[in-house]
Amino acid sequence: TGNYGIEWNWGEPTGGAGDPDDPHTGTYVLGTSVGGNGLYRAATSTWIETPALDVSPYAQIHLQYWRWLTVEDRSYDTAAIEVNGQLAWQNAISPGMTLNHIDREWRFQDLDLTPYITAGTAQVRWTLDSDPSNEFGGWTLDDVCIVALIKYPLCGDATVGPGEQCDDGNTTSGDGCSKQCIDEPTAGGGGCSAGPIMGWPGFTPGPGNEP
Repeated sequence: TGNYGIEWNWGEPTGGAGDPDDPHTGTYVLGTSVGGNGLYRAATSTWIETPALDVSPYAQIHLQYWRWLTVEDRSYDTAAIEVNGQLAWQNAISPGMTLNHIDREWRFQDLDLTPYITAGTAQVRWTLDSDPSNEFGGWTLDDVCIVALIKYPLCGDATVGPGEQCDDGNTTSGDGCSKQCIDEPTAGGGGCSAGPIMGWPGFTPGPGNEP
């Protein structure tokens, strides 16, 4: 969601205002004023964000994406990333107010979202706030991913995690794996006989064990 179709566009880059000539992969990119002269608007405040994503099964979450960003020193224009309303990244500011952020190639970014996760969800927002003059190309994004790196153990999710002896995808006892994900004997017994097995060396058919 956001100012999609007004400030933010999904389209083919044209290289205007220092934007890339080509996507990182594929055909289209997402960004501010994609196409045309590529300049973001003056005196504007704009953003685009992901839906609220359920990340509750995971202990560590990262945002990974490719970026081509051109923006003035933060004394004038601010490009930022917020996660659940918390500031996670922004462009630099300098005492001389001359430190413009100018990407000249696609740059891979890996941002740890873990400190900003609230109530088991992650909602990522890219923002741009500009003053009345000297506009640049703004955000251009490609190949955006939310990556889960460490999973909490959860009995019943069909993955044997730390502290689990088994995990058969349910929390029903009596089926070989208990509701606490502990191995249990299957109904009706089981196990192996102590005698020779047909097809093994030394096996001889006899009364009661004929093939």
